[in-house]
Formats: sequence, structure tokens, C-alpha cells
Amino acid sequence: MLTVESVAHLAERYHIPLEDVFFIALNINGVNLECDYNRMRMAFRLADNKLFEYAKQRGELDYYFALPVNQDSPFAIIDNALLLQNTVIGQAIGPTEDICDSHYPRRKGTSSRMYLSRTH
Repeated sequence: MLTVESVAHLAERYHIPLEDVFFIALNINGVNLECDYNRMRMAFRLADNKLFEYAKQRGELDYYFALPVNQDSPFAIIDNALLLQNTVIGQAIGPTEDICDSHYPRRKGTSSRMYLSRTH
């Protein structure tokens, strides 16, 4: 089971910033979000607490994520807070569907509105 303690243990064991281990775990597990789509995106502000001193010292609390929606994920968005179990990891800002069809094809090429620029 993924917990704050298990993430902290991995960060210490592999000498990786705690924030990075959280983000890796978030990308792997996706997020439990009540919605009717399977991918989401959001701006994200990391919680300003003791867990994330490294990011706070560097002044790097703002991020952007595109994630799978996974009802079995240990990460959940509730009232715009991203939680791991009962610990607030940060604030989810403007979570919305991530269809990505303006950047690259999705859904086996059925979404193909790609915008390419040509340089002559």
C-alpha cells in the first residue's frame, strides 16, 4: 500500500527528493477523481508544509500534470485538494478532461486535429 511513509522511505533509500517520488507515484497510479472521462489535467500547487521543504527552499511549488483517472488510485482529488490517503499533497487547480487532440493523436488516431507549423 502506498503511504506517505512508504514514499518517504523510497526517497531516503534512493536519495531522491521526496517531491519527485510523490510525482512519480502520481504519474504511475493516476488519480481517483469523480468524473466521466479517463484522463485529466490540472495546474497543481504543492502543499506548503514540512514534507516538501526541498521544493519550498527552491521556490518550486507550482506544477502541471496530465494524469490517468484511476478509481483504484491511492491519490484522490476531493474539494480541490490532492490527497494521498488522508494527507494533503497540494491543491488541484482547474482539473478538467485531458483530450490532448491539439498536440498529438489519441484514441488510435481517431482524434487528429494536429496543429503543425511550417518554416520555409
